[in-house]
Amino acid sequence: MNNVTDKEVIDTQILKEYTPELINRLITMFQEQAPQSIAKLKGYATEQNAVQIGKEAHYLKGSSAALGGTQLTAICKELQLKGEQGDLSDIDALLEQLERSYTQSLAILQRLC
Repeated sequence: MNNVTDKEVIDTQILKEYTPELINRLITMFQEQAPQSIAKLKGYATEQNAVQIGKEAHYLKGSSAALGGTQLTAICKELQLKGEQGDLSDIDALLEQLERSYTQSLAILQRLC
């Protein structure tokens, strides 16, 4: 995992606030919806559509934060700000980080729950 600890990727304290059933439901929704958001972000990057990048990153930021995805949330926040500012520099690198973080986050969540 690129020398990143689970705690740097997922804040498990947030998960303690939920019932096991809710956690499983949230993980399932995250697993279904996050890849769609990532695909949209890539498409918006190809189109150079900063406004839509900001909006989609905001959406993904909320769902990742709900599951304690600190690393993923931080990347989404950066993408959101870049989109809002119309700054598309380094977008491709951020999207690569986003995909890696999503994969790591999902693996940790599935292992924990």
